[in-house]
Amino acid sequence: ACASDGAGTIGSIAFAGSNSWLLDSGTSLDAIDGIGDSGAVTLVSGATMISQGNLDSVSATGGDSASLTITGTIALWNSLGAIVVGEQSASGTLTIENQGALNSGGLVVAQAGGTGTISITGNGSLQVGSGPFVVGAGGLGSLLIASGGGASVAGDAAIAGAGADGSSASVTGAGATWHVAGAP
Repeated sequence: ACASDGAGTIGSIAFAGSNSWLLDSGTSLDAIDGIGDSGAVTLVSGATMISQGNLDSVSATGGDSASLTITGTIALWNSLGAIVVGEQSASGTLTIENQGALNSGGLVVAQAGGTGTISITGNGSLQVGSGPFVVGAGGLGSLLIASGGGASVAGDAAIAGAGADGSSASVTGAGATWHVAGAP
């Protein structure tokens, strides 16, 4: 599914209601894949997306924007593989809010030359398996957990990995939590 003007993906897609969608391995959801295009995907209360691929990308090049927003009670993105927010020389934004949730095998924010931003608020939650969890993998990454948002990482976590200057992570506000099982 994609929103397009015939020259590329430029629109947005919203999934809502008590429905589930499955993306098989190799399937492209252009509004979120976004490489070279602007696009936005929003999961709203009750919607569930299951991605069976090895990698999901929230990235756009050339000054375009790509975003994934998961918002509302029981809105869930479940990715068996890793998610990259801001691939090489690209940008992306991930927002998890208002009890939305994301489960992923790994998470990389901002690869070389890329920018990536993740915001988890309002009882939104992020759970990352034993795959990589890196904010700033050679790019400028930002992670904000605030106002009841929570993140849990089964493995290790790295901030500003591989020499990325200026990457940051902050946990602020009542009820905000970040648990890293691999931390000493």
